[in-house]
Amino acid sequence: MNKVLFLLSLSLFTPLTMATADGPDYFRISSDNSIQMFEKMQDDSKLVLLVPPDTNGIKNLGCTGFVSLSEWQEMTEQERKTSKDSAWCHVSVHGQTGWILSKYLKEGNHISEKPSFSCNTAHPHEIEILICGNTELILLDNKLASVYQDAIAAAKTKPEGSEKAIRELKQKQISWIKVRNECWKEIGAKLNCSISKYKQRIEALQSEQVKPNNVTSNKN
Repeated sequence: MNKVLFLLSLSLFTPLTMATADGPDYFRISSDNSIQMFEKMQDDSKLVLLVPPDTNGIKNLGCTGFVSLSEWQEMTEQERKTSKDSAWCHVSVHGQTGWILSKYLKEGNHISEKPSFSCNTAHPHEIEILICGNTELILLDNKLASVYQDAIAAAKTKPEGSEKAIRELKQKQISWIKVRNECWKEIGAKLNCSISKYKQRIEALQSEQVKPNNVTSNKN
């Protein structure tokens, strides 16, 4: 496909930049809802992942189902809509591959940053997929990991009860992860919910670390 034809096709097939060789290297989800990624180009095939809105860095492995410009010009409006809605893109999301309907995709970009956990898990949680595909959440995740390690280090210096303090910190962190992952229920607000949970946890850990000093100064 030459460049002029590609640009013409782009205006016809928005929101997806078309197609296999000329399409974007990366996509992002263009929907307010989580989108299903299937094993095959069939919406009744095995579900591979649920990819939440605001997920970026989805690698394009090739799209199919688009018609030529001449065929498009011969179609009725209903036929054009049916054609656009039935096109599929083969994609990779954090090491897992599958097919997503192209109508739910728009041009995205590569994300080089990595969170504190592995994005290539066997069955990642929906919110973990979002974190791995959103730069703001990746940065917050890494900041939290750093603050959490500082809290663990501070607990180890306590003359008495350090093991108990560390155990409590770990239990609270596990509980917080469960709370963070509940953001999948926030329809249309998964990203904002996740950002809020991270900021709250970072603030809580930082405030806990200054409490001993405050108590000491009050005693003096």
